[in-house]
Amino acid sequence: MKYIIVKKFLLIFLSILSLGTCYSQIHRQVEVKPFIDTTTVTFKSIFGFWENYLDTLSHYNTKSHYQLKKTNESINAFWTQYDVENYDFPDLVYATNFGMSFYSSYLENEYFLGFARRDTNLYEIRTMFVNRNEELFHHFPDIMFSVFLVRDGDSYKLYNKLSLLLKEKKIIKKKIGNVTYFYSPFYHFNNEKTHLLTKRIEKFKQGFRIDTQINIKYLVADNFTEILSWFGVNYYSVDYYGSLSTIEGRAFPINNMIFSGNGGENYMHEIIHILLKDFRKGKYSYFEEGIACFFGDHQGKSYTFHAKRLKNYLHQNSWIDLSKNLQGYYKNVLYAKRYIKQDEKNPMKDFEFYKDDTTEFTYIINAVLCEMAFRQGGYEKVMEILKDKADNVEEFYNVIEKELGIKQKDIDEVMRSFLETNY
Repeated sequence: MKYIIVKKFLLIFLSILSLGTCYSQIHRQVEVKPFIDTTTVTFKSIFGFWENYLDTLSHYNTKSHYQLKKTNESINAFWTQYDVENYDFPDLVYATNFGMSFYSSYLENEYFLGFARRDTNLYEIRTMFVNRNEELFHHFPDIMFSVFLVRDGDSYKLYNKLSLLLKEKKIIKKKIGNVTYFYSPFYHFNNEKTHLLTKRIEKFKQGFRIDTQINIKYLVADNFTEILSWFGVNYYSVDYYGSLSTIEGRAFPINNMIFSGNGGENYMHEIIHILLKDFRKGKYSYFEEGIACFFGDHQGKSYTFHAKRLKNYLHQNSWIDLSKNLQGYYKNVLYAKRYIKQDEKNPMKDFEFYKDDTTEFTYIINAVLCEMAFRQGGYEKVMEILKDKADNVEEFYNVIEKELGIKQKDIDEVMRSFLETNY
C-alpha cells in the first residue's frame, strides 16, 4: 500500500507546483453544507474557532513546505492540556497523515459538514477535504473525519477522539518495556508476541548502536480501518484501495506511533522506521524500507519468503532492468513497459512500482541491497548507506557504487546472480 501513498504524495507536490509558489495569493476555500443555520451564535463560535485553527495550522504547514513535523505554542493553544502533554504533536489526524496533512493545505477545498452537541460541553465537528487539482483527483475527497471540541470558558479546545476513547475506557493502554499498546477491549491481545517484539527491538538497537530510549505508541486492531476510526477518520483515500493484502502497517515518526492492522503485536517492520527516523539524510526512502524488510518483515512474512518471490518475479519478467530503475517502470494504454519518462514535468505520470498482490518488490529489491551490505560490512555498512545523502533513485545508484562497489550498469546482473546463488 505504501507505493500508493508515495505516488499520491508526488502527485500532490506536482499539484503544488501547478498552483504556483506564491502562497500569499492562495487562500483556503471553505464551503458549508447547505441548510445549516450559519446565523446562530453557537455556529459562529464553533465554526470560527475551527477555521482559525486550520488557518494557523495551514500557515505553519506552508512555511515548512508541507512537511511540518513539530508543534509550537500557536498550535498547542487550540488543544486540551491532555492532548498537548500526551502527544508530541497534538493533532493526531495531522500527525498520522504520513507527515503531509491534506487538510491543513491550501491545495484543499474544505466542505464543512456540520457539528453536533454530544454532551453538556462536548461538540463533534465533521468535515471533508477535496484536492483542488481536478485533473488529478476528479473531485474525490482525500479525507473525511470528526474532531471533538470541549468548551473552555468563552471559547473551546480541540480534543482528539482517541483521548476521548481512552477516557471512556473504550481503548485499553498496556505498557511493555518502551512500547505502549493501544487496543480495543474486544481485541484478543497476545502477550507472547509482545515479549518477542521486545527482544527483536533490543537486538536491532544493539546492532545499530542506538542508545536513545524511544517510547513507542503501538496501536493494534484486526484491520487498518478500525484504527483510523479511533482518530475520528470516517474516510481516508489511502485506506479504501481494495488491496488484497489483509495486513497493513504504518509508522508515524512525529508521535513515535505505529499502526498494526491485522499485523499483531510483533510488527517489527514499522518499529524499525521509528528507531531509524533520525538517521536517513536524503529523501530517498526505499533503502530504509529495505532495512525494515530485511531485519523485520513485510506483509506478515519474513524477508526470506519475499526474496524467493523476488527471484521468481525477475525470472518471469525478464524485461525488467534494475540498472535502469530500482523502483519501477512506465506503463499506459499506448505502451506496455518502458523506462523512458513520458512527461518530464510529471515524472510519476503512468509510473508503476514493481509489485504484485503479495509483495512490494521495490521494497525487497532494496532489502536485497541491505543484505548485500550486511554481508559485506555488517550493521555499520548498512548504516553508512542509510546516512549517505540520496534524494532520488539516480543519486542512490551513486551511493551503491560508493559503498558496495557495484556500478549502475551492473546492478541488474549482480542482483539477479545474488538471488540465484542464495535463494
